[in-house]
Amino acid sequence: MPNLTKTLQSKILIILIVVAVIAATGAFKREGREIVADIDGKVVYASDLEKSAAKALSEQRERFYHLQKQKLEEYIDAVLLTREAKKSGVSVETLWDREVYSKIMPVTNDEIDVFHGSNRSRLAMDPKESQSKSASSFATGRSKRKKLCT
Repeated sequence: MPNLTKTLQSKILIILIVVAVIAATGAFKREGREIVADIDGKVVYASDLEKSAAKALSEQRERFYHLQKQKLEEYIDAVLLTREAKKSGVSVETLWDREVYSKIMPVTNDEIDVFHGSNRSRLAMDPKESQSKSASSFATGRSKRKKLCT
């Protein structure tokens, strides 16, 4: 019988410690009852803020999520490119040149003219602008990739 009492006391002590730890971490805090401000004695709860600014907060959370996702994808890309470049014994830039840029066919001025003619109502620029932007766009894409990989 003394062993049973001792075991029961140990279990009760463990339960009390677990409850104390959970309470200390706020797990029992009621949802939305977190105080975020006190204005001349009037308490403002997180739930009040959520109600009054729900749309703006939601939009900002979504923007933050998309930024985090984008940066994570860029980081993963850089790690994988670096790994592949090391495995191939070349620089990341050389890997890009060999595996991507060497396989891109340049758009000709004739192709730009045909596209522009077919889409004139949707495009605000003339074919000459399109041709110069096409060339600079390719160069810009290359420099962006170069920054990503360094």
